Amino acid sequence: VYIVFVVFGLFVIGGLIAYRIGTYFGNPIKQFANDMEATLHAIPDLLFELDESGHYKKFITHRKDLQIKSSDKILNHTIDEVLPEAAAKVMRQAINEAKNEGDSHGRQILINLPHGEFWYELSVAKKSNLNTKEDHFIVISRDITQRKYIEQEIIRLNSNLEERVAKRN
Repeated sequence: VYIVFVVFGLFVIGGLIAYRIGTYFGNPIKQFANDMEATLHAIPDLLFELDESGHYKKFITHRKDLQIKSSDKILNHTIDEVLPEAAAKVMRQAINEAKNEGDSHGRQILINLPHGEFWYELSVAKKSNLNTKEDHFIVISRDITQRKYIEQEIIRLNSNLEERVAKRN
């Protein structure tokens, strides 16, 4: 009978400790998870995680219109299998720079989607993987199509202006 009370007492104490730990740490962890989910929903960019060999390990976006392929045709495939050759080359360069320098910013790629051409600017950061000791890379791919069209229009307008000035002189 004495052993039953001891076991029951230990069970109750263990339950109380588990409850207090859950109460103490549970809400902040849940709040952090909610904050991270809301943050990811707010990001208008495409977010990828790649391994050193260029395999897509994670893919997060809420902009399906900017995807070159569906998630199931991206995950566990390489950048060479997913992206056009020129874009894959730029992505590999960005990954190599991030591997050596820690990050890479400003590289641009052009992708043809069924509804038009889209320009993306890449930001890549090295992420240490504690489980495998293999580096992974976080890639944020921002749609800069409107910016590129505006830049091209400015170049065209400047060229026209220079021609008009040259004709006047």
